[in-house]
Amino acid sequence: MGDKIFMDISIIVILSFVIPIISTKLFKYIIPSVAIEIIAGFLLGKSGFGLIVENNIMDFVSMFGLVYLMFLAGLEMDIEMVRDLKGAKIIYSPIFLAFFVFFITLIVAYPFSLFIVKQFSYTSDPIYLSFILSTTSVAIVHPLLKSRTDLKKIYKQTVFLSAIVADFTTLFLISIYALFKEEKTSIISFIILFALFAVSLLSGKIIKFFYKHKFSREMFSLLKYHSTVQIGVRAVFALLFIFLFLAELFGIEVILGAFLAGAIVSYISGKETNILRMKLDAIGYGFFIPFFFIYQGANSSFPNISYENIYLIILIILGGLLIKIIASLPLLLRFNFKDTFSAGVLLSSRLSLIIAASTIGLKLGLISEDLNSSIILIAVFSCIISPSVFNIIKKRKFSHHPGRIIVVGGGTVGSGIARRFSSKERSVVIVEKNMEKCRKLSEEKIGEVYCFNAKDDTVWEKIRPRKNDVVLLLTNSDKVNLDIASVIKKYEINRMFARDNDPQSRGIYKKEGITPLIYSEQLLNIIEMAINYTSVFELFSKDKNLIEERRISRLSGVPIENANFPVLIEIILIKRGKDWIYPRENTVLKKDDVVIFITNKEDSKVVEKIVF
Repeated sequence: MGDKIFMDISIIVILSFVIPIISTKLFKYIIPSVAIEIIAGFLLGKSGFGLIVENNIMDFVSMFGLVYLMFLAGLEMDIEMVRDLKGAKIIYSPIFLAFFVFFITLIVAYPFSLFIVKQFSYTSDPIYLSFILSTTSVAIVHPLLKSRTDLKKIYKQTVFLSAIVADFTTLFLISIYALFKEEKTSIISFIILFALFAVSLLSGKIIKFFYKHKFSREMFSLLKYHSTVQIGVRAVFALLFIFLFLAELFGIEVILGAFLAGAIVSYISGKETNILRMKLDAIGYGFFIPFFFIYQGANSSFPNISYENIYLIILIILGGLLIKIIASLPLLLRFNFKDTFSAGVLLSSRLSLIIAASTIGLKLGLISEDLNSSIILIAVFSCIISPSVFNIIKKRKFSHHPGRIIVVGGGTVGSGIARRFSSKERSVVIVEKNMEKCRKLSEEKIGEVYCFNAKDDTVWEKIRPRKNDVVLLLTNSDKVNLDIASVIKKYEINRMFARDNDPQSRGIYKKEGITPLIYSEQLLNIIEMAINYTSVFELFSKDKNLIEERRISRLSGVPIENANFPVLIEIILIKRGKDWIYPRENTVLKKDDVVIFITNKEDSKVVEKIVF
């Protein structure tokens, strides 16, 4: 028994390793790995060669793969965007567009469902069939969008949210409709459902509050750098299983509990824990998620096919595709027609939820056995056709040459980054308005140097940024960074990052499609690590930059912009009493301030002689 289980698991694990290679080399990304995983499972499962056999252990691992996928989907949620729904711009927000798309989906699905009811004898309930046709597979949409790094973040977020809203609103409506049909509708059912949402919001607030407490921070700081403890991963899994337990306890779909747990982790962690997120992604996409797709295919049954069934399958596939394309038209408010059409095609993919909805409908007597069997095939076909057509329409933008690294701001940080990428043989462009800095950078020959004000469109007409370029806005003024971003917006650059000098600017950066580099907070984390582990600062000795600190005496009362140093020095943090200050050009230095700055290693002897 044990040997057979390990043989089946070995087959699935080997397939999960081989299939991405096949998807990349043979199909050139057109057919996504997920679709090939389902096909492979179908061929090796009970409808094919019968090599993968169903058992309780593999059922659990597969089920947890779906649960974990929903958890990672929640982790992708940006909770802060709900706070940004203000004024006229609400109609352009991803979450508004997602609900708009779902509302149109229900409206368009109902007349099509009426047509199916009149033409076939498989169901007599057009409302329930409308719910079935309104589903979208987050399990397909999320991995595909995550793999498409060439697509704009705002576009991916809008399509992803449309899938989330479609799945969970449909799940909610089906739950309510099932209670109504079973005549079990009660106020307690509604209270429990909404209570879970309230618990998730409250949990996020409580955890965030306790994490700010001195004792909690000290306790976690002692553990978080120990590789054998992995306290962050343990905490995340503890939270996940608490929500799975609550969902199971109150009879709510566990995938909803998993999604809420992921959203809480996203809210708590923000963007400061990229390493933790990479670990969580590795656990999911490395094992559990491909296991779920392959096993899902292995357990799919091939129904009895008649001419009427074939006609029904073709009709529902085409009708389901048309419904989603029409429903996606509100996306034209923000995206072009090609993007909107592609989104509709991708959102027409259906898998686990449509099968679950069909099973519930069969149990309630709302649909026939033949329609239930046909829906299984529709799910398999749509999850192959829809993402493949999406990849054909929205072809990956490959370049024989990697994009240029365009650095705006040639100070110590900017020049250090330019040197690093230049040493890795990347094409580097530096934009700096200070003539002396430009001269030194040109002498180093680390890249093309443009001595211009980056807010002047003239320089960008010379540079001609391409979509696959990476732009780093590294000035120490968020307003300047935003002004520059507005100038180069017309070039439609896919990846733009900006130095985050003020935490209050993060929301504005995100609205503009800019990824904030939480620079000062990351530096504080490095300093904290350095206090406990001195070897961390040794990493900097391998680079051309040094991090130094000095106490202010002579420069007391002098604004940073007027502090004329004989060498390049960039002040990145100021410790004033118990407070940490993010410096700006007009920040006035005070006596006994401790300034932390970056300088070139070759200038260290000169820096030692400077009286601050």
